[in-house]
Parts: sequence; structure tokens; C-alpha cells
Amino acid sequence: RDTIDIFLQVAIDGGEDLTGAKITNVDQKSVAQIGVELAEKAARLREHKDRDLQQTQSMLKLLPNRLVGAMLKLIGWVSYDLGLDLSRFGVPYDQFGSAMVSNIGTFGLTSAFAPLVPFARTGLVILVGSVQKRPVVVDDEIVIRPILTLGTTIDHRIIDGFQASVMCKRVIEAIEDPWKHFGEIQPVA
Repeated sequence: RDTIDIFLQVAIDGGEDLTGAKITNVDQKSVAQIGVELAEKAARLREHKDRDLQQTQSMLKLLPNRLVGAMLKLIGWVSYDLGLDLSRFGVPYDQFGSAMVSNIGTFGLTSAFAPLVPFARTGLVILVGSVQKRPVVVDDEIVIRPILTLGTTIDHRIIDGFQASVMCKRVIEAIEDPWKHFGEIQPVA
């Protein structure tokens, strides 16, 4: 992929359905910019005003249910293996990006397991659990602290164990000291 894009799962229809928003070039955006863009896209999705989603849904509704899986495989093969842009046919190009993020914490879960979705062609799925108060040891004292559990599913064909461990250490460092890694989070005008 030429850009670093992240697909974030978005619950719609009061939590009865799930879709998502792709944020492009996340490596070139601040945390605040990503948050604003996600909020805007999520609002459009929840109001059923997202053009890409409407096009994809209307196309899939034309197919009998038993053909949807085969169509998704065909679209994946044409889009990813052949590298063809099908956006003129209502299929957004590389609609899932490099990784998927799903906030399972909104459902009260602290952890879960997520599969790699074959037609999405993402090598990484990140699950964000709910923040829970837990006892931890700080300076030889037991104290209660908010703890966030992150889960990952990684395609071993893309990322090996050493690379995954380096990535996990960086994520932990960034969460423990976000100001050091991201600077002050400035509101987006």
C-alpha cells in the first residue's frame, strides 16, 4: 500500500449493525484530526448519508444471498490481486486500509478475539476493550488504576513475532505517555 490507512468499526442503527470508516494517511494527521474525521464519518454513517456505503449496499442487495460470498472473493481478487480500481462500479478502492480497529469496550467487553477478514486484506486487527479499574503495583504499593486492554490479531505472513513485539512495546509506551509521543493534543479549528 502506498498510504497508511486505518479502518475503524462503527456501530450503526442503535448497535444493530456494524460498518466502518477508513481514515487515510493517518501517519500525517494529529490525534485530534483523526478524532474529528472519525466523528464526522461516523455521523454520516449513522445518518445513512455515506455515499460509498450506500453504493456498496445497493450493489450487494441486487445479489442473491448465496452469491454474496463469491462476489466478495471476486472483488477482492480483482481489487487486490490484480490491483484494479473498481470505484467506478461502486466499490471503493482499498476500502479497509492497512489495519482495522474495533472498540469492543462499547459493548462492555474487556477482551475478545477477532479473526482476520479475508476479503478486507488487512494484516492487523486491533480490539480496544473497556477501561476497567484494576489493582496494580506502583512503587511497591498496590493501587487502583484504570487499565485498558488491547487485543490484536496479526497476519504472520506480513508481520513476524519480533516485529510484533517491537510494535507492542511502542504502543504501550505511547499509551503510557501520550504527550511524549504525540505532543499536546490541540483542538482542531
